[in-house]
Amino acid sequence: MQERPGRRRFRSRRPRSSAPRPTQGTPQPERPRQAPQRGPRPEQPRGPRGDGRPARGRPRPPRQRDNEIRSGTPVVILLDCREGEPDRTGTTAVFEGFFDLESGEPRRPGNGVPRLRIGDDRVWGFECWWRADPEKAGFTAADREDLEASKRLLRGLLRAARRAGQRAFAR
Repeated sequence: MQERPGRRRFRSRRPRSSAPRPTQGTPQPERPRQAPQRGPRPEQPRGPRGDGRPARGRPRPPRQRDNEIRSGTPVVILLDCREGEPDRTGTTAVFEGFFDLESGEPRRPGNGVPRLRIGDDRVWGFECWWRADPEKAGFTAADREDLEASKRLLRGLLRAARRAGQRAFAR
């Protein structure tokens, strides 16, 4: 057999030692695998009274995450961003859940758009700035300060984006 010209064998940069590598153990002879033996299963107690309920009691309710909002939670509208509609800033609303934007079908929290009910009106969660209000405190002074700070930050971001766009076109 001839080797192709230009083909080189890989050489390690480490010198080889005669000691086995730490990840390699001494080779063990292979043993034939045996199938696990199964016999009759012992009867497990079904409950304290033997009536078929699990021994651990009632099943747990679904686990709720700390940052998860449930339908029916009271919310407050911090800023109504809709044009041509009556301004609902500061009013209370109810969170209805997450829905598909096109069909209106209910969705899971990660896959839908939040929908709020203000009296008889329904508002999509992206049409206004809102927050959960489980204590029903309403629009507070802290909300007003946070809202003004958010507006300033947003104006600064928009200004920076315009400047960056102008510099990109100037080149």
